[in-house]
Amino acid sequence: MRFNYNPFWTWKPTWDHVKYLFEETLFASWLWNTTFIALASTAISLVCGVFAGYALSRLNFPFAGSLGTGIFITYLVPQTLLFIPLAEIIRNYRLGDTPWSLISDLSDVSYSVLHLAHDGLLQGGAQGARGMRAH
Repeated sequence: MRFNYNPFWTWKPTWDHVKYLFEETLFASWLWNTTFIALASTAISLVCGVFAGYALSRLNFPFAGSLGTGIFITYLVPQTLLFIPLAEIIRNYRLGDTPWSLISDLSDVSYSVLHLAHDGLLQGGAQGARGMRAH
């Protein structure tokens, strides 16, 4: 064994290592699960964030500013506190041992809404968003 032994780095990789990785472990399954969860949570966050951000910044409806402020304040709450009610939802819908439990946790829609709507909200709703296009 070398003095600078690092178990996370293979100094002389061979095809046997790759064969072992894909045939003797569940690496392909782990890779698929990770890719699926990342793509699904990103897509959900992006779609919901675009629709909500557009609605909050362009449409005039009662309490639009208050709703945007509420989303912003929710974003400032630590994720550990937001996970407590989310854990109950995951338990009630029996999602605990499925990829959807991670997807629901990682789809941080409030963050997307905040970034997509902040220009319009901070400058007076739809009028502020229309004014931003003139610059």
